[in-house]
Amino acid sequence: MQNATSSTSLTGDAPSNGMLTKSEQILALVSRSIGGLTSELAEAANWQRPAARAAITRLGQRGHSIQRTRCDGASVYQLEPR
Repeated sequence: MQNATSSTSLTGDAPSNGMLTKSEQILALVSRSIGGLTSELAEAANWQRPAARAAITRLGQRGHSIQRTRCDGASVYQLEPR
C-alpha cells in the first residue's frame, strides 16, 4: 500500500521517477483502440472498481470525452477521438 506522499497521486503532476501517474495510466488504457474494462482500469491503478469509475468521471471533467459501452455485461471505456 502506498502512503499519501506517493509520487502516483491524482494531482495531475508527473512523478519525478519517470513513471506514469495513476490517472495517466487510466488515460492510456482508455486511449487504446479497444478501450479499457473497468476491471483492467482498477487493476492497473491498484484501486477498487468504484474508484476507477470515479477516475473516468474526473477525466471527463478535465475535458476528455469518454464513451462507455457494454460488452458481455462489462463496461468498456474508450476515449472518443477529437
